[in-house]
Amino acid sequence: MLNIIEPLDQKDYQIQIDSFLSLLTIYQNYSLLPQDWEDGMFIIAADNEFGVYGGALLLQKSVYDLDQKLKQLILTFQSDTNIVWTIRIGFYREHEAHSPKIKALNSNLDFYQNLLKTVNGLGTKKRIDFLYLSMNVNEHTKLKKYGFWHNAGTVFPHESLDNHFHSILVLSRGLK
Repeated sequence: MLNIIEPLDQKDYQIQIDSFLSLLTIYQNYSLLPQDWEDGMFIIAADNEFGVYGGALLLQKSVYDLDQKLKQLILTFQSDTNIVWTIRIGFYREHEAHSPKIKALNSNLDFYQNLLKTVNGLGTKKRIDFLYLSMNVNEHTKLKKYGFWHNAGTVFPHESLDNHFHSILVLSRGLK
């Protein structure tokens, strides 16, 4: 189940947020101070069996705070923008490696398809046409394999300062 957590609701979901941020720190070496994400939105994937097992963090950033290659990608896509919504995703159900492959495949497919549907809904609600997607090699590989997410442009790890893949995720609202 995916739960959208808006900035004003974060204090009510602090345990889930902390769990997701811990997963990002452990698996992606990505960490933020609380003041860096207090205006962000979380999409938390959790259930009774496994607790928090993934989700997404959406943050607004100035295009001009991105390194040159990334800024060029954004401005090529939408030249009149100053602020961009970023998204970092993570799906951590490695315990399913011992499950039958079809069950693990279905879990991956369900997560990425439901996350994309949720993100598209947020895009419509918040009038967001695209998200700036940042992901490590593992998430990039899983998205390519399971996600069916169509990204515009790609900055490869060797081209970015943080050694991550970066691309533009065009939301259904942005398809005109």
